[in-house]
Amino acid sequence: MSDILTKVEGGIARLTINRPQARNAVRPETMDEMLQFLLAIESSPDIGAVILDATGEHFISGGDLKGFASNAAQPPRERAATFEALVHRMNPLFLTLERIPQIVIASVRGYVAGSGVCFLAAADLAIASDNAKFMLSHIKIGAPPDAGASYFLPRQVTLKRAKQIVLLGDTFDAEEALRIGLVNRVVANERLDSETLTLAERFAAGPRRAFSEAKQLLNQSLQNTLAEQLWAEARCASRITATEDFAEGATAFTEKRPPRFKGR
Repeated sequence: MSDILTKVEGGIARLTINRPQARNAVRPETMDEMLQFLLAIESSPDIGAVILDATGEHFISGGDLKGFASNAAQPPRERAATFEALVHRMNPLFLTLERIPQIVIASVRGYVAGSGVCFLAAADLAIASDNAKFMLSHIKIGAPPDAGASYFLPRQVTLKRAKQIVLLGDTFDAEEALRIGLVNRVVANERLDSETLTLAERFAAGPRRAFSEAKQLLNQSLQNTLAEQLWAEARCASRITATEDFAEGATAFTEKRPPRFKGR
């Protein structure tokens, strides 16, 4: 059986981790399947948002430690090569999550541990159930973070807070995740799915090219100088103002009516 479930409908792609028997712990095969799905939809002009969620009562409980345990029995040099290869194998997935033009929304409940926190941080927006519990647990097995955690966390929750999350590996709740900026919204568990869908529908119905360009501008801003970012904004404005959606948005504003965006 596939480790993921996928669905595309109404301008929204849904990627669901489907290993509830293992609390949705991900293994290399899971990440391979996720990557292939994202690559398949990346160039689709008909998709404006991607919902990343999981089946059952929990989001992602981390990596599949059963596989890690078997690798731990290898001689040190062989073990080092094995784990470095594993990390390189999953890196394209996180590069793709940042690169794709669609807005990625993580929808999480229950335990969000280890790589689950990494996926949450890599998403563009995140909605959490009020029962969610977060823990970046790499340090619990004597390992440093991977899957982009050392990149995303300092940019989202400050460097000091990122060090606390990584070095202590303590569990914190949804309200704390909201307070430090790791999630955008906390909702009652029974409303999580509907609230997530409502947000995704906004991106599916809105000016998709503008959303995409804004996402990329924000992603690159922390690496750019002010002059470089201003230049990037100017080039972005040049591209976007040539689209039908911009013409429709400007016209609708002057006519005092809701815009009818077509996604191009």
